[in-house]
Amino acid sequence: MSPSYSVAANRDADRSPHSTTSGSTDTGMTSEHPDWALEKSLHGILPDIVIVSSDAVHFYVYSLVLLSASHSEFGGLLTGVQLALDSPGGQFERWDRSGLPMFLVQEIGSVFNIVLHTVHGTIEVVRPLLAALSLPNLTSVVAAINKYGIPLERSVAPSSPLYDALASHCPTTPLAVFILGASFSPASHEIAKYASQFLLSFDLSIVTDEVAILIGAVHMKRLYALQSNRKSAFKQLIVSPPSMHSPTPACDATELAQVWGLGTALLSWIASADVNNAAIEGVLHSLHGKLGCNKCRSALRRRGHQLVTDWASVEVCR
Repeated sequence: MSPSYSVAANRDADRSPHSTTSGSTDTGMTSEHPDWALEKSLHGILPDIVIVSSDAVHFYVYSLVLLSASHSEFGGLLTGVQLALDSPGGQFERWDRSGLPMFLVQEIGSVFNIVLHTVHGTIEVVRPLLAALSLPNLTSVVAAINKYGIPLERSVAPSSPLYDALASHCPTTPLAVFILGASFSPASHEIAKYASQFLLSFDLSIVTDEVAILIGAVHMKRLYALQSNRKSAFKQLIVSPPSMHSPTPACDATELAQVWGLGTALLSWIASADVNNAAIEGVLHSLHGKLGCNKCRSALRRRGHQLVTDWASVEVCR
């Protein structure tokens, strides 16, 4: 086993890329992230560790900030690091060429950068970067935040940069976002809830066992209930007929009642959790030509407007 060195001794050591000192030292090509450079200080305090991503991006950070933001000593990565840093004989497995203890993580640099900005409360700075990340990388960000013991509730709260970035993928890949939100629920329930409105027409019968396990019983039930309840709500909304006008010599309004009966049948046929206004209005428009009375047409038109308004108020996500 290679001997370990104290931080103080290692910082003072002359470490060129070709030096031959005991212990594991970073001697390969490195890429220092500009947001987390070695010379950058935090309130006058210089970094005391370096974290290296899987694609060899170096992040020079202050360990106490990471530990303060995490409830799990940064996922166990920094267990005992403060004691070792404060001790003249502090032991570390790896050293950076700068003389700082080095820790390796599995995340790529673009993902770990977001994690660090989350920790430091500067996530708004990287909002544009988040917006440009692919959904798989955003998923990795959420998983990493959770892995390192950083409260996920605040990180994916509605209107947060990470929430908005995930939400932007809902129109094209709602199921993937829903699975992500469900997987880390209840902390990420709100993003799962938002994604559910894009799954109103999704056929739940094609969900595989593997996907069902990822979603979990609670969110599968919620999605099923959302679709079922909306369809039932729509059918309930079309029960009430238009307001009939008083009988006149030309019309006793029975024609309107008959036409609405036909309309109810047609609307029931198209009833679904995501039936849109165009479909509703298309059915109602087809009924106007069957009425010879202007008062009946006006009553049908008013009933149609009310139906569209009521339908818009029905819950679209849960």
